[in-house]
Amino acid sequence: MPGSGSCVSAFLNELNPKRVELLQQLVPDAKVFGLLLNPRNPDAERQSLETQKAASTMGRNLVVATASSDGELSPAFAMLA
Repeated sequence: MPGSGSCVSAFLNELNPKRVELLQQLVPDAKVFGLLLNPRNPDAERQSLETQKAASTMGRNLVVATASSDGELSPAFAMLA
């Protein structure tokens, strides 16, 4: 289906606020949440912005780390820790 990839991507981006809400329910005392993104993903910036907005609305801070290869995962998780 032509264009179906963009519909799926838009739908997944709309889940970001729900993910933050779920994190808030699971860890109510957490003031900071982490987000790991692949910067090669065309929607990475949008995901970051929408998740930041959701976290801010809920009074939480968001730390964003990026990794686009296996070698970048450990440093990204270390930064989030």
